[in-house]
Amino acid sequence: MLLFTHPISFQNILFTTAHPDADVKVIDFGFARRKPATAAFGAEAESLKTPCFTLNYAAPEVLNLATNEATSGYDEMCDLWSLGVILVSDVTIINPKSNRHC
Repeated sequence: MLLFTHPISFQNILFTTAHPDADVKVIDFGFARRKPATAAFGAEAESLKTPCFTLNYAAPEVLNLATNEATSGYDEMCDLWSLGVILVSDVTIINPKSNRHC
């Protein structure tokens, strides 16, 4: 089962303890949902069309849907985009969308 957890942001990622070996937890599944099933084997899955996001972490296809520039929706790749933004922000201490220090 694949679960869309959008929106993913720094505020939704926590450590279980202050210990260096602590587990990482993703929280806040308020807008999460299961990936829609395919209609038939080999057919494409239904796209998501609810534009819920945190602006600095949103994938382009989610933003395009929110501004009515796209009608095709988005898929689980929007979560990977958000995780990539978090990784870049964490490594560089720069928010990629604003070009300012966090």
